[in-house]
Amino acid sequence: MQGKEIFKAVQQIHNIMRKHGAKNVLSKLQQLDTYDCSKTEAEQIDCIVSEVAKYYQVTAPSIFATKERGKCSEARKMCWVLICQLVMVSEIQIAWYFNRHNSVIYKAIKEFKNMDRTHKRDRAFLNIKDILEPIVRKQLESITPIN
Repeated sequence: MQGKEIFKAVQQIHNIMRKHGAKNVLSKLQQLDTYDCSKTEAEQIDCIVSEVAKYYQVTAPSIFATKERGKCSEARKMCWVLICQLVMVSEIQIAWYFNRHNSVIYKAIKEFKNMDRTHKRDRAFLNIKDILEPIVRKQLESITPIN
């Protein structure tokens, strides 16, 4: 950053602090560190997205896209479930990584935990998860050992 850019950024922060209060702004700035994923975690998430995209025959960018529905939406939820189980990141970090509100991730994970194999739709999702999980585990182990 150049001197003018730094000055402009500080000016913007000052205006935001005046509007929302210094305590709120500082709290949000401190949270930024907890939201971000490490390089290894990002690689693991990208690996999961890649494998899920391959299985569902969609592109990885379509899994991240907010307007994609259908197979992409199901693939996205599958990614979230697998990431929660296989990567040591919080649901808030997943939301941050996928540019979603954290309540969307919480809801998807809660739906997964409440799935029942006796329901046709749930059974289909759980069967796909059972297929994908060992494939993803094997890929992740090539990046870094996991539990």
